[in-house]
Amino acid sequence: SEAVGYIMVRFMSVFNEVQGKGYFSTTEEYNLLMQFHTHFGRNEYVLQLFNQMKTLGVPRDDVSYNLAIRCVSSLYTTSDCTPQQCERIWEVVRQIVHEDQNGRIDYTTYSSILASCEESGRGDIAVQVLRHLQRQSMCLDLNTYDIALRACEKGGQFQHAIKLLQDMQTRGIPISDGE
Repeated sequence: SEAVGYIMVRFMSVFNEVQGKGYFSTTEEYNLLMQFHTHFGRNEYVLQLFNQMKTLGVPRDDVSYNLAIRCVSSLYTTSDCTPQQCERIWEVVRQIVHEDQNGRIDYTTYSSILASCEESGRGDIAVQVLRHLQRQSMCLDLNTYDIALRACEKGGQFQHAIKLLQDMQTRGIPISDGE
């Protein structure tokens, strides 16, 4: 609505002024602001804040990552983004996977990323996510591989699908669940 838009514009104006004076500097403050924007469906602002945290050296925690991932998923699935916008969105996912070397992000969050990959046909990113989960020693099951395979199929990335099937065979994961 018009009133919400006005409130958001005023809020961002005040935020930018306050931030310029160095008042916002902690992870918790950024997370709170990101949650505020998430509540109002302002996903682009959430991603801007997420990136700003890195630029300013503010540590990002699991809450920061999870908010960014939810916004990425929401932006991709609910909007008609241009190829450049979509690639920017997926760049955030790649960045998150790359930065999560300590296993701070939980399996449920990665499942959300994989579901977004499936919906968008981004098998390349689904494969990156699976490899990362393997490095984190997370147990991958048939359902996890199935989501990644569907992402590869939808995106026409059959070489990735073949490699996933070979990986499943190597790891002893049955190709079928018996249905």
